[in-house]
Amino acid sequence: MMIGEDMQLRDLTDEEMIAVAGDRRLIVAQRALYSLQRDRAYVEDFVRASAKRHDQWLSHEKINELVNAALAMIPPPPRKAR
Repeated sequence: MMIGEDMQLRDLTDEEMIAVAGDRRLIVAQRALYSLQRDRAYVEDFVRASAKRHDQWLSHEKINELVNAALAMIPPPPRKAR
């Protein structure tokens, strides 16, 4: 985020993000990491809610194991040609 002309915070444009990062690949990697973290948090919330609904207590290790197994079942997207 940056301060705009009206002295309010605003999101960077894609061009500004690339200029700040110095390399477009960094932005692509950050977006991919954000997407993975968001999906992982969503699955973890689902696992925790399911365990609670069934009156089960799961250790953090078991939750991670279930989340990893659930994410491993998702097929990878087709790779785009470069």
